[in-house]
Amino acid sequence: MTGTAAQLPDLRTLNHRLRVALGDAEALVLDRRPNAYVATFPAEIVTCRLADKQVVRLFCKHESGASDGSHGHRLGVAYEAEVYRQLLARAGVSTPRFYGAWTDGTGNHALLVIEYLDDALRVNETRDWRLSLLRTAVWIAEFQLLVTQRRLEPPRSLARRHGHDYYLGWSQRAADSVARAGPHDAQLEPIKEGFERSLDLLTEGELVPIHGEFYPRNVLVHEGDIRPIDWESTALAAGEIDLASLVERWQPDVVEACCAAYAHARWPAGPPSDSQSRLDMARLYLHFRWIAVRSTPRDSIQWRFEELRTIGARLGFLP
Repeated sequence: MTGTAAQLPDLRTLNHRLRVALGDAEALVLDRRPNAYVATFPAEIVTCRLADKQVVRLFCKHESGASDGSHGHRLGVAYEAEVYRQLLARAGVSTPRFYGAWTDGTGNHALLVIEYLDDALRVNETRDWRLSLLRTAVWIAEFQLLVTQRRLEPPRSLARRHGHDYYLGWSQRAADSVARAGPHDAQLEPIKEGFERSLDLLTEGELVPIHGEFYPRNVLVHEGDIRPIDWESTALAAGEIDLASLVERWQPDVVEACCAAYAHARWPAGPPSDSQSRLDMARLYLHFRWIAVRSTPRDSIQWRFEELRTIGARLGFLP
């Protein structure tokens, strides 16, 4: 085996872990195939027969070996399983069904088992992708409103809060990455300084559980329902971070429509006065984070530097 397939457990190990995760001592793997999409963690689609003879299709995500968590951003498969178990299931939202999880107890090896959605499409792959994007903006706004109204904040074990140190870490890593790559970007420093001075916009006020990487590739449309996946970056933070990731790089009219739909669903009585500034700060955070972890030539992410300058000027960070 090569690539992703080589990172998957052997059949005997998979059978054992699935039986523990499902709480079914007679569960039997009938078929397995690697996930076709490139992802942070190796995954596969497993056909399994349960003790009651029911045959189910499962999406199995694996983690093998300790993860650095991307500087506190991605928190791993075991963590994502607890998000499904303790937050999403309680909220009753339209994510794929959570079947169970297995871990070796150290956090280094874990398995997440959720429903596999046949014929599901990524939001950006749907025929009417504009409508799908709008519905996705409303979905995340309604989720954030729901957890606020019902006080469905994650338990302490999941309450990873993005505070000043978290954001400062990413802006500094971005600056370090640029300095190593060269040439020097004279406008980056005042934008970074302005971002760091204004972090209260992201750390104060209403914080909600966010997805953390709410890009269209992480949202499925299945039988008409919006079904977000890949929750390993969930944290307590400004909800605008999810909106910023969803609308990144779309046409201005699409961005405007999605932002309006989000605001109407999230704040029925009207958005707070600083919502636009919070959204711009969320955008800066995302740009800093992706610049910090870039593994491609600067030319391929030059648009992020251009966006940094546009947003920095709008927020008054540039002289």
